[in-house]
Amino acid sequence: MKRGSIITVLSYVLLLITLIIASYGCGTTPPSGEESTPSHVPEDTSSAIPEPVPPSIPEETITTTILAKIKLDIDTPSPIPTQQQYDISGAIKNQLEKAGFEIMSPDSDVHDVALTGDYQEEQGARQYMQGGKSVKLSCLIKLLDNEGTVLLEKEIDGETPMVFIGGSIYSNAIEDFEEHINFQYLGELVATKFGMGDEYGILVDALENPEVKLITVVEELSELDDPRAVDTLGEILLGHEEAFIRAKAAESLGYIGGEKAEELLTKALNDEDKLVSDIAEESLENIRQAQ
Repeated sequence: MKRGSIITVLSYVLLLITLIIASYGCGTTPPSGEESTPSHVPEDTSSAIPEPVPPSIPEETITTTILAKIKLDIDTPSPIPTQQQYDISGAIKNQLEKAGFEIMSPDSDVHDVALTGDYQEEQGARQYMQGGKSVKLSCLIKLLDNEGTVLLEKEIDGETPMVFIGGSIYSNAIEDFEEHINFQYLGELVATKFGMGDEYGILVDALENPEVKLITVVEELSELDDPRAVDTLGEILLGHEEAFIRAKAAESLGYIGGEKAEELLTKALNDEDKLVSDIAEESLENIRQAQ
């Protein structure tokens, strides 16, 4: 073969190789069985589906402190005729549950203590302009251990007030009943038998509670075997703005007695209200007779 012919053939071969290389660079389909990803084109990840992330569940623990399981058994009489009977059991149950007790049915054998109540409804003798009669509600509460020992005994009562606005005579008696210290703080009073607080502290707290009848707190202070009660009653006797409350404090100090009570009652003899000074004098006489 001539030299010129060989050069021509080589030129055609080089041209063919150049065309093949160029076809790969322009994105033409590679040979079967191979995939081509041009190195100069970045991988598109915008349409990729992310891995599912499990929801974050906060770890919360709800703790209910149960001081004791109380079997609740309240004896309820027939309601007053024409009146809708007050749900005394439900009301007492609610007060105990708020203090952290679990309430059991009367026929339950699984309980720590039992709370019994002798509940009474009666019509009073006082007549009202509305044409009805006064209503009095009372409930004697006893807390008993499993051996029948009385751990706590409290009385709750309420009566239609002499002067009231709105509502019925019956509903006003219920309102008066629920404003009693022994109703409002029944759960807390029961809790003292399980090492939670003390009765004096409860009564002092109730003095500032507008939902509690102050007169019932004064009465309970007179029943309390605590020397601090005398000081508190003395503050009420010598400082409260209402004469009726001061008179009740004087009466309560007469029940307690003692040297400190005599000293406070002697000061009250000069009270500007005759009711207070008269009861202070009577209380002093009762204390001296008892000595």
